Amino acid sequence: MVEKNYNFQKLTPIKNAVLKIYNDALDFVFSNDDIKNVAISGSYGAGKSSVVETYKKTKSNLRFMNISLAHFESTSQSDTFTTGNSDSNLEGKIINQLIHQIDPKKIPQTHFKVKQKISRNNVIIKSLVIMIFLILTVYILGFNNWSEFVSSLSESRLKSLLIYTINSTFPFYS
Repeated sequence: MVEKNYNFQKLTPIKNAVLKIYNDALDFVFSNDDIKNVAISGSYGAGKSSVVETYKKTKSNLRFMNISLAHFESTSQSDTFTTGNSDSNLEGKIINQLIHQIDPKKIPQTHFKVKQKISRNNVIIKSLVIMIFLILTVYILGFNNWSEFVSSLSESRLKSLLIYTINSTFPFYS
């Protein structure tokens, strides 16, 4: 059996990179209120994310938003990122990533719908309310047909139970 020795290297960001001049540059950026947008660019694996992650670790009082503008070639001719206006595509990617990082409650004037986690209990309660509403609507609108149906049933436990729905003692009697 042949023994194989591979030397793998991870490309995920580290949080203890040597910042050198990057620390001074980022400090300058955050000390000037009129600077609103900062971009760190470089080739794949150059260490951009490591610089940001290390700086974030040292400056816990700052808030960061990460936007990835990675572009991978598609084999499909209909890929929207390879056709059309590249500026519009870039703007769309930036806006999409920004929107999904902001709490929707903080941007109430927008019409952007973002994914929200909905609890199971919330779904069950809303479903029950809708079902009750529909049943009551059908009952009220079709009361005469319902009355005829219940009256036409042969004597049984079912009829004795349903007779209360057409009786004046039933709470929804119209």
